[in-house]
Amino acid sequence: MKIFFWESCQNDDFFGVSNRGKKSFCGLMPAALSRKAKKPERRLRMNPGNHEKFTQQSFDSYCKRVAKITALKCYDEIKQYREREVTLSAMSKKELISLITTDKYFTDEYSFSILGKNIGVSDYDLAEALSGLPADRRDIILMSYFFEMTDREIAEKLNMARRTVAYRRTSSLKELKNLLESEE
Repeated sequence: MKIFFWESCQNDDFFGVSNRGKKSFCGLMPAALSRKAKKPERRLRMNPGNHEKFTQQSFDSYCKRVAKITALKCYDEIKQYREREVTLSAMSKKELISLITTDKYFTDEYSFSILGKNIGVSDYDLAEALSGLPADRRDIILMSYFFEMTDREIAEKLNMARRTVAYRRTSSLKELKNLLESEE
């Protein structure tokens, strides 16, 4: 933006003192407001055909920008992956060993049947402790923790009061805790 000194003030200056006819600095004025400023260019009126063409060109431009930005993001993402990737041949034996996993398909699993479904427990100590509980209490624990049923739902399935289910669950948990601690 061009700025020039306005030499002759036609009205009062900024401080309220009249400067008519005197040459003094009254402030800065942008070039757009000066006498030498260019007049804005006239725009041609658009007929309906030009408007459709303008809309189409605008949409084409928008689509090209979106495609370009998307491509740049993809290139950046690929570049980041390449910077982080390490080939297996470049890894040490210690790093390769840390990547190895083993699957346990045929481990000893203890099965408990409840509501027509089998529940597998792979921890030996937990399975032994559960088998040491009476059947009705074991069923309450299995329904509560493996089927994630509420006390009310368990009571409806076993035809007993909700409070009875809650009492048997808490007392069974205490008994399980004692059994597991004694085995350690």
